[in-house]
Amino acid sequence: MDYVQTIKTPVGDLKIEATVHQLTRVSILAEVNVRDRRNHITERCADRLEAYFKGHWSLSEEESTPIGTPFQQAVWKVLLTIPYGQTVSYAWVASQMGKPTAVRAVANAIGKNPIAILVPCHRVIGSNGKLTGYAGGLETKAWLLQHEAKKRPSNLSDK
Repeated sequence: MDYVQTIKTPVGDLKIEATVHQLTRVSILAEVNVRDRRNHITERCADRLEAYFKGHWSLSEEESTPIGTPFQQAVWKVLLTIPYGQTVSYAWVASQMGKPTAVRAVANAIGKNPIAILVPCHRVIGSNGKLTGYAGGLETKAWLLQHEAKKRPSNLSDK
């Protein structure tokens, strides 16, 4: 990691990592033993995350594409289309990719998403409506979804 910044949030401390050119990881930390070495990318990400936790979300801003396999990147691009405050199933993501039988592969790719919250894997739930795995824990996933439900902008359409 070239640059790192930590921020305090309602779901715990987040660690933002970037190279000189792009955001590489946003993760929820169990403990903070990181010395910040910021750059414009980590600072912009911190600003976006702080706005998110205040209930402001801009869908017009360009997101960084996480580093991953072509399949993972395709899954993560679909995640970016899920409207703020909405949830979809793993099967929905697979169908959006034109691969309706690839639900397990989609779930695996979602689990490897390195950019928490900004690439909103927390918006994907089981087909039965139940919360399923989240790297930050199911309690965090539930909190993020409740936060978005309360702060959902009225100008967004449902999927």
